[in-house]
Amino acid sequence: MVDEVKRDEQQKKNADERLASREANWNGIRAGLVLVDGQTGAIIQANEAAIDLFGIGGGAQGLEKICRDLIFPCAQVPQASTDGEQTEEEPRGGTLVSRDGRKIFKSVMPCTLGGKRYLFVNFVDVASRQEVEQALSESDQRFRSLFDYSPDAVYCFDTDGRFMTANTRTMSLTGYSMPELRMMTFDRLIAPHDRERTREHFRKAWRGEPQTYEIECRKKDGAPFHVQVTNIPMIVNGRAYGVYGIARDITRLKGAMDALRDSEEKYRQLFNMESDAIFLIDNETGVILEVNDSASTLYGYSREELLKMRHTELSAEPARTREATLKHKDCVPLRYHRKKDGTVFPCEIAARHLMRNNRFVHIAAIRDISERMQKENEVLQSFEKLRNAMNAVIQATSSMTEARDPYTSGHQRRVANLARSIAKEMELPQDSIEAIRTAGAIHDIGKISVPVEILSKPSNLSEPEFGLIRNHPVTAYNILKDIEFPWPIAEIIYQHHERMDGSGYPRGLKGEAILVEARILAVADVVEAIASHRPYRPSRGIEAALHEIDAQKGVLYDEKVVKACLTLFRAKQFHLNADHQHP
Repeated sequence: MVDEVKRDEQQKKNADERLASREANWNGIRAGLVLVDGQTGAIIQANEAAIDLFGIGGGAQGLEKICRDLIFPCAQVPQASTDGEQTEEEPRGGTLVSRDGRKIFKSVMPCTLGGKRYLFVNFVDVASRQEVEQALSESDQRFRSLFDYSPDAVYCFDTDGRFMTANTRTMSLTGYSMPELRMMTFDRLIAPHDRERTREHFRKAWRGEPQTYEIECRKKDGAPFHVQVTNIPMIVNGRAYGVYGIARDITRLKGAMDALRDSEEKYRQLFNMESDAIFLIDNETGVILEVNDSASTLYGYSREELLKMRHTELSAEPARTREATLKHKDCVPLRYHRKKDGTVFPCEIAARHLMRNNRFVHIAAIRDISERMQKENEVLQSFEKLRNAMNAVIQATSSMTEARDPYTSGHQRRVANLARSIAKEMELPQDSIEAIRTAGAIHDIGKISVPVEILSKPSNLSEPEFGLIRNHPVTAYNILKDIEFPWPIAEIIYQHHERMDGSGYPRGLKGEAILVEARILAVADVVEAIASHRPYRPSRGIEAALHEIDAQKGVLYDEKVVKACLTLFRAKQFHLNADHQHP
């Protein structure tokens, strides 16, 4: 018994829920719907839209009071046939006017349910539709050209989201014809993941809130495209009847933006993979705008800490750092910076200055050169040792040569010192100065093949003897040519008896064919030889030597070399001795 009661209650509850659901569906329909007793004309049921349409108080009862006047006169109430035959069920329509003067289209459909006659009446507010159509017509006349030739899709939805009208661009963009669009709501064009968001934007626009947003859509053939949408309410006579919309195709732009983001990510990865510390710095303020991971590793600060700092805070020489920035220097070979723990380290900086947001900024690549400088110092120390060893060998060779000719002792050292001073006066590179000094110290090494008797002969030499002397540059070249000096020592010594006019020996070179180092060595050799004692004659003095080179400048000797040599002796008090240093 109890179970039966519970079952009856559940069935009643289910029936009530179904009834409530039908009521909700009935009242949710926007057209006015009325169910009428076909025999008596009594209103059996009416939805809220029908009641609101006529503006009648009292609900369905109020509607029933005027139904005979609005729906059909009393005389027209259909009667049941007397012969038991049912009348033909055909829809009947017409237009009527509500109490407030609105035109309403009436459609009456007779039907039979359970052997009883009913009338199903549908009401549509013709005036509202006509107002919308009239407004659209006026708008079309006013803006049709702009509408049709707009590069963007322009359209109009009714309150259900159905296309009312659209321009040519809308059709070309979506792939649908105008008749097809009029049968659709916008949902059909929207990608599934954007539909709910689009509906919400539509509702807000219909309520009077203009909306701008981006969504993904689908063409008729299923191809995706992206648009930027702007929606505004369509107001006619103070009432919202739908939504105007403009959609701009941003598929290419979005593709470009996606590619840009991919590119930015790629360069961000490359930026962080760079082993040098990279900074983006505002030139005016010195504020650090961006850094890579290597910068944090090198300096010991986190990225967040660095972005709160100025670049001068990282420098152990802030004034010089600031000066380099203001002068837009592109390269600073050596600067000292300071890490978070206070460690000072040497670095080299390469910078690129550019405009960014109307402000000068620069990208600085900073490399720690501590290890490189340490290795360079080790190489320099090793080189210095080798240089000292080479100088010792050269000095020993020079001493050996001079030991065979005591009358010319110190000649090579004096020539080397004078030649080196001339080179400095001419402001030659340090590399050339070192080459000249080295060549001068051993320029007579070829005389090792000349018999001592000839070298120390107190009288004039015979032609064969002089021929042996003239051959000493060739002997020197053959001795030195296979030694890997840092400079062309063998060639310089080979040429030091050549003359500018081609009258020298052993090859008769002239002019620019003679190395500048050999030209300098030639002048220094002549000056020292004339000014010094020889076995076959006494010293002629320095003035005689200077007169000789001055008289033969441009003929036998290089004019610039002679000028530098004369300046040393006459303006800078140079003295011809082995220990003199150029001032």
